[in-house]
Amino acid sequence: MQQLIRDIPELKAGFIFTLESLTTELGESADTFGESRSGNYRLGFVGVLSVLVRVDSQNRTARIIDVRLRRRAGRG
Repeated sequence: MQQLIRDIPELKAGFIFTLESLTTELGESADTFGESRSGNYRLGFVGVLSVLVRVDSQNRTARIIDVRLRRRAGRG
């Protein structure tokens, strides 16, 4: 995430909002977030980001594994 903010600082406010939304969504329903992938992994889309998470249902936790920019907003 830090790399995205360094590369595209004009989207910092949007990234903050997106991460707040993601935190809320994962806190409420991580086991149904996004689309199911193999094992306990789920892939979801929040704003301009795609997010891969690993859900541990027993411990009721979700770990963000990967965050990527889906498109370069505002850059053509």
